[in-house]
Amino acid sequence: MLPLPASGQCHYTVAFSPCGRWLAAGGSAYALDVWDLRAPHAPPRRFQDQAGPILCTAFAPTGRLIAVSTHWLQTFDPVEPAMHTARRVFDPRRAAIAPDGTAFVLTVPTLLRHAPVDIHDAHLEWARDDRPGTTTDAAITADGRVFAARVTAAGGGLIEQFARAGGASLDALPVSGRPHRVACTADGARAATITNGNLCVWDVGARAAVADRAAPVHGGWLSVAFDPHGRKVLTGGMDGGVAVWDAHSAAPPLAAFQWGVGPVYAVAFDADGLRAAAAGHTGAIVWDVDE
Repeated sequence: MLPLPASGQCHYTVAFSPCGRWLAAGGSAYALDVWDLRAPHAPPRRFQDQAGPILCTAFAPTGRLIAVSTHWLQTFDPVEPAMHTARRVFDPRRAAIAPDGTAFVLTVPTLLRHAPVDIHDAHLEWARDDRPGTTTDAAITADGRVFAARVTAAGGGLIEQFARAGGASLDALPVSGRPHRVACTADGARAATITNGNLCVWDVGARAAVADRAAPVHGGWLSVAFDPHGRKVLTGGMDGGVAVWDAHSAAPPLAAFQWGVGPVYAVAFDADGLRAAAAGHTGAIVWDVDE
């Protein structure tokens, strides 16, 4: 377990670099904090003035750091505090960045897909503003499909899947409750939703729930992520608890922790699935998944 020096902001998003050296987290102070995990006791490097809370951060395979705030998408070099590109975005509620770092999706609350992210002329590839109801969150597979959590006009829930090119609707999977977070495996075979305090894991091909768990505390789970192999699910809760689950069964958690970072708004695995990170109200922490 590796607690990291506090940065003085509440973190809403967290990500490992592909090489495993850097951990980035962004949040309420309109700033992106980057820790060097080779020097974990050093204060984080801060990228300030993002013009709004940070909704999503990720590293491209090249190591370029990408951050989406409520007003800007920007890219950085994690080693040097210098911005490379910037693009204005318009008040998204959520954001997701493609695993290959070439595209991003915004929910505003309609669903918008933009690409690329590394140059100034990133353009809108498609928009799905023809769906009644509200898109609450989105995730992107390795091949570019978009999974969107939606609350329908009638108050029900869906996971809708959209094609990379053109944004055609590929499938709509009804879910119980009103989903507010969604994650998917790299291959799109599994999806997970946080819905009214419940965690559901779905076999997308079979259109069936693998697990449906009620949160043990009021407020339930706040964050969810799959490991890169699609075998495990990581959750963070309102009570500060973090748990690792089997993504293929309804078994009890494989491991559970109380890391002392307050409500856990963001969780992530590293590129190998061997380490995990949790970030929340009072800080961030990294640990070995099997400890």
